Amino acid sequence: MSSTKIAKICHLSHRTVINYLRRYGISIRPSGSIPRSKNPPPNNQVERAYMLGLCASDVYVGRHWRQIRVQLGTSIREMVEVFKDTWKSYSTICVYPVKNKFSASVVTCISLLHPNFSFLLNAKEALPDNPTAFYAYLAGAVDGDGGIRLGPQKYGGSIRLYNTDRIWLEKIKIKLESLGFYPTIHGKNGYFTLHVGKKQDVLRLGHTLTKFMKHELKIKKLENLLKLVLS
Repeated sequence: MSSTKIAKICHLSHRTVINYLRRYGISIRPSGSIPRSKNPPPNNQVERAYMLGLCASDVYVGRHWRQIRVQLGTSIREMVEVFKDTWKSYSTICVYPVKNKFSASVVTCISLLHPNFSFLLNAKEALPDNPTAFYAYLAGAVDGDGGIRLGPQKYGGSIRLYNTDRIWLEKIKIKLESLGFYPTIHGKNGYFTLHVGKKQDVLRLGHTLTKFMKHELKIKKLENLLKLVLS
């Protein structure tokens, strides 16, 4: 039975059904055929690190026979472009519209990758030791499920990363602390936020992340935040 039919029978949104299927490790069947993978993964450690961060935060990764499947459901145009830009050199990108009862136009992005992309299956356990690669990893995570908050000029704003996995956020916090930052984690009801808010931290981390980020809207927000902090 398709996820669309399940959503209709249970009177749920398609996105909610997809989230439940992912939570319990149930594979999701695409509608229509997906072309096979083309190229093996890059040797560039920074590019690989960005992919890992993106998958750790907001992209489903699973096995599809011998290939590796990456999948994203979103209503945000910029995230579709991030998905395409990240994997277009390695496989065909398929984008399927998803019917839903809400006004937002939701799509599912799917790509089948070369078997050597299996390193993406352990994205949350693969925080890079190299600082440059770590920043690329964090940029991918922020592109996927992060936020840029602009506050009053007196306070500046903050760079945030959201997730239900506190252990993963704690690992990132420890790594940031080793690089001289002062992040905090707060949250409740199983939803947590890693928060970088000190002005000097925002400036240093923000300037670094913009070198690796791909999400156009978040890049613009981060650039505006940096201007605010500097003013």
